[in-house]
This record gives sequence, C-alpha cells and structure tokens, in this order.
Amino acid sequence: MIHVDPAAVAAHRHDPIFAAIERHRLAHYGFGEAITASDPAAIRARGGATSPSALAILDGKRDEADAADERAWREIFTVQVTTFGGLVALLHHLDTYLRSYEGMDDEPEVFAALAVVVQGLALPDGSATPQGGAA
Repeated sequence: MIHVDPAAVAAHRHDPIFAAIERHRLAHYGFGEAITASDPAAIRARGGATSPSALAILDGKRDEADAADERAWREIFTVQVTTFGGLVALLHHLDTYLRSYEGMDDEPEVFAALAVVVQGLALPDGSATPQGGAA
C-alpha cells in the first residue's frame, strides 16, 4: 500500500512554479501555431490569401506570440519554487525547452536564476537550503 501525505499533496498543488510552467507551455505552443499560420507556403497550401497586407497582419500576430512566449519563459526564472515536486517539474521543463531559447536577446542566466528560485526550498529533513550554497 502506498502512503500519500495529504499535506505534501496540498503543498504540491500550491507551488506557483506549476502555473508558470503551464503559462510558458501554452505561450510556446501559441508561438508555434503563429509561425505555422504566418508561413506563406502553408497559407497557399490551405488556399489562403498571401497578399502583403494579409501577411503583415499574420507577421504581427507571430511577433506578438513570440514576445508572449519570451515573457513566459523569463517569468519561470522569477517564480519561487516551494516543493521538491515543483523543482523536478521545473528541471524537466528546462530540459525540454532550454535549447529553444539559446541565443535569444538578453538570454536569462539559467543556473544563476535557478539558485535564486530554489533558495526557500526546505530539505526533506525540514531544514532550509543554505543561502548561496549547495544543499
């Protein structure tokens, strides 16, 4: 029989990193959709209009989606992780998406940001993570 600690489940649900990860995942998907929607070859294949004005509108929507994606990516590095489940989810998310953002303008310092967002995370024995150092 598996024992589930109700307090741990409740804490997991309230870790703000999960909402930040979901916002980023949706923004990244929206950007991908906007890229496809603004591709002239794909538009022609669907029988759509590729006039300069139509493409300009789609390019604008793509640029807006790109900016939203980058904002959501940056937000992840400002959200305090409060559970070990949140830390695992964050690391998995970073593993999935990090290469997509290499070379972006003003790229976040990922590992420095990680050190900040996990500072308040309690260790399994209940003690706090030491400030400025490894656990």
